[in-house]
This record gives sequence, C-alpha cells and structure tokens, in this order.
Amino acid sequence: MAMNSRSARRTDESLQIIRRLWQGETFDFEGEFFQLQKARISPLPANPQMPIWIGGNSVPAYRRVAKYGDGFLGPVEAYAEYFAAVAEIGDPSKQARICSIGSTDMWHLVSHEPERTIDDVIDHIVYQSNSYAEWMEDSVNSTFKRVTRDELIPLAGKWVMTPEQSIDHFKAKLALAPIESHAMMVPAGYPLKKLAQHAQLFADEVLPAFA
Repeated sequence: MAMNSRSARRTDESLQIIRRLWQGETFDFEGEFFQLQKARISPLPANPQMPIWIGGNSVPAYRRVAKYGDGFLGPVEAYAEYFAAVAEIGDPSKQARICSIGSTDMWHLVSHEPERTIDDVIDHIVYQSNSYAEWMEDSVNSTFKRVTRDELIPLAGKWVMTPEQSIDHFKAKLALAPIESHAMMVPAGYPLKKLAQHAQLFADEVLPAFA
C-alpha cells in the first residue's frame, strides 16, 4: 500500500524507535512526530533481535525496508527493486529477505475440490477486495478495484488450487526470488474451521515438496 509523505515519515520514525526500545536502550528522541525523554520498555522482548518485516509496493517503501527492516513482506515481482534498494542503502551485513504475499495469491487455498471451494469462498473475497478498493481509492498505487462475483470467479484459479497446482505455483515463485515463507490471508468472514482444513492439506501435501 502506498503511503502519503506524512504517514511515511511517521512510519520511519516509529521504526527507529521500536528497534532501539526492543534492544533495551534508554534514550531521548526528538522527531517530527515523536518526542521522547528517557524512553525504555520493560520487560524486554524474549528476542531483542527479532526481525522486523515491512511491506509495501513502491520504491520509497522498498528503500524503507532496506534502511529500517530485516525483510520485505510483498510480492515476488517486486523483489528485484527491493534487492536493488538493499544493495544501495541497506546494511551490507543483511541479506535481501522476502516473505511473499501478493494480490494474485494472498487468499491461497489448497483443495481437492477447487470448484466447490471457489463457490464457497468467492463472496468473502469479493467483499474484502471491494473493501480494500474503497479504503485505497485515493491511492495512486492501489492494486484493488471494485469487482463483482461474476468478474472474480474466472480469476479464482489464482487463489484456489489443487496440491499439485500449488506445488508448481510456489516452485515458480522460488524461481523469481529466494522466498523464506508465504503469508496467507484469511478471506474476510471465511470460517476458521474451513480454513484449518485447507491449511492442513497445504501442510500435508504441499510443504513436503519443499522440505
């Protein structure tokens, strides 16, 4: 999601503060949005070095990840631009890490009956997609447009796949970027009990192909 310049600057300050607090520092901070004196947190995280993953879909966002983050949360199609940002301004000790999530597979479901699953889930995807479109209607980089059920059904094969199709899908993603993991989003309102069945099928029949 694209940020306006004000929210982007606020995010940059927040990332600087969070990192230092997690690492146990006591410090003053004088920024545009935050003014802190002797800031500290207690108790500290069990892992003060836990990675910060940052998403985005613009060059400024990739530069933010390279400067303040440990990894990129986004589509593999953006990996080359993110990698370039890491090479340009990132910490040379870091690698360009990516957890993939994109509009083409954010609602990834594995099913032995894809057509039945599509019919079951499509209204949830329509609702969420249209909600995002409304929320981001002023963003120049929005990937979401208002859609109808009939418009999305022909595209649903991008989200609902057999185990074999899912394996091929993630092999293709790995050819584009060294993804460490994939983030799957629950379609808005989709029952978690049903989602658990798809997740179990993914664990049983897809993940072993990448062991």
